[in-house]
Amino acid sequence: MTRLPNTPKAIVPVSKVEGYLLNFEHFEGKTKAMFFRKFGDEIAQTCKAPDVAESH
Repeated sequence: MTRLPNTPKAIVPVSKVEGYLLNFEHFEGKTKAMFFRKFGDEIAQTCKAPDVAESH
């Protein structure tokens, strides 16, 4: 499998995480939200942490 270049420098906007990956209402994102939900709310809280958002 080909890897993307510069992945350590990749930036994922908070809106993408909240609006897609953690959104049970999103048509395509809801299955991913269900997957992440299996790991508990810790992932959601980590992704929504203010210091994470501000660092990007």
